[in-house]
Amino acid sequence: MKITLTKEADKFVSKQDKPTRKRIIEGIEELREADYHEPLVGYPLFKKRIGAYRIIYDQNGHILSIILVGNRGQVYRDLKNRFKRKR
Repeated sequence: MKITLTKEADKFVSKQDKPTRKRIIEGIEELREADYHEPLVGYPLFKKRIGAYRIIYDQNGHILSIILVGNRGQVYRDLKNRFKRKR
């Protein structure tokens, strides 16, 4: 499965200290092998929890698109600004 990161997600990951960056990258790699992807309520996306960080992603066939990576509160605020919720 191919993994792509948005420019915003890549920038966030690269700015983290080495241990945090390693944990986030390992979390992203785990998504390749995952049998279950936790849906993000109200959005046509999925989420993965890594401590206080969240990975927001979309799975489309054999492509895993990492849309947002960040601190828990900030990711959800950015998500509201970036996407309109389904009702």
